[in-house]
Amino acid sequence: MAKQRKQSGFHSVAHLIKKVTGHLVEHPNSKAHLLWRYWRRAVGDHIARHTEPIRLENGVLHVRVEHSVWMANLAFMKPQILMTLQKSYPQGKISDLRFREESLKSKPAAEAKKTVPSLPPAIKSEQQQAKLIVAKVQDPDLKVLLGRLYESHLVRKRTDPDFYKN
Repeated sequence: MAKQRKQSGFHSVAHLIKKVTGHLVEHPNSKAHLLWRYWRRAVGDHIARHTEPIRLENGVLHVRVEHSVWMANLAFMKPQILMTLQKSYPQGKISDLRFREESLKSKPAAEAKKTVPSLPPAIKSEQQQAKLIVAKVQDPDLKVLLGRLYESHLVRKRTDPDFYKN
């Protein structure tokens, strides 16, 4: 008897773009963003370049580590890191850390990332430019999302010219 494949539903382009870029546009202070920020503060930039928090589940912060040497060092530093995280990120209710050796998914982003609380609002000319760019998009959700993404791009370009060098 042949196995039946699960059919995955189709998703709109707007849904996919939002899934990939939503944290940049809508939630610069989302739980995932905050987790990255507090992780970086707890371990410092040097260690943060070799690690990345994956998820917080039932009080356990799962962290991807790029090499076994880093895993050994982090295991040794675990009590200190945990205490720092608990003090600086009490809303996270982190009770334990679990490390796993694996290639980092966002290595370049982790290195280039600067912890900026949030972007300033777009100025009128940026808003107008974004509206012009997405004017011909017919899907209303996609139009809004792309407009906000382009506004975010223009604001970053204006406020941090070094952000796009690399």
